Amino acid sequence: MKETKRKAFNFLRSYFDVLNELKTDSDKLDFLLSVINKQFLNEDPENLSFIVNLCYQSQRHQIESSVKGWERASKDTLSTTPPTPLGTNPPTPKQEEEEKGEEEEEEQVQEEVKIITLLSSLDFQSKEIQQNEFNRISFSFWKLFKEVSKTKKTKNLDKATLEDWAKTVRLMIENDERTLEEIQSIYKFLKVDEFWQTNCQTIHKVRSSFEQLYLNSKKTNQSNGKQPRNISQERIDALKKW
Repeated sequence: MKETKRKAFNFLRSYFDVLNELKTDSDKLDFLLSVINKQFLNEDPENLSFIVNLCYQSQRHQIESSVKGWERASKDTLSTTPPTPLGTNPPTPKQEEEEKGEEEEEEQVQEEVKIITLLSSLDFQSKEIQQNEFNRISFSFWKLFKEVSKTKKTKNLDKATLEDWAKTVRLMIENDERTLEEIQSIYKFLKVDEFWQTNCQTIHKVRSSFEQLYLNSKKTNQSNGKQPRNISQERIDALKKW
């Protein structure tokens, strides 16, 4: 197993876009391994095919900037070979800003990995919809509230909170017979409405104010109205696409 000192890196959308331009699975794998080995080990790729190398070179600047930012911030090197001495000049304000950004990105990645691990540990019983889908909806709302909260009241996520929020989502769907389309409409509405962003910061508030939120969301999202409330395969399929 290859050892690395780095815990995480930010997988940019541009990496994903380039990956989708490659036609074969082997080329996609070579590209992904090139990015991963450079980010975690600072190893330059070798023996890439022409098209894979072209894709890698298109992203090389972002990849190398990420590696250099980590090395400056950690005052360490990722390479397993003797490192090239870093400059003795103090970092510029721009470099300091990049370093701070890299640290924040890594902290965010680590937090989300921890949260996803907690999500997978929860266990509920549902006849027609798997519990991990309730977890995913709960996490989506929690992350939204955390991002838009202006009063910083959104509590940190732990196992008890996750369990409580996932239970509330299950009750909305199974007991209150809320449809996925309604829930998604409210989610989109909360992303843009500043008043409700301040006054709705938990999944419990979403449930208690559901009708009011949905009526507002229909106007904002130009929804076509409520869908049938019976639990069907169509609803299950929609949930899986959340």
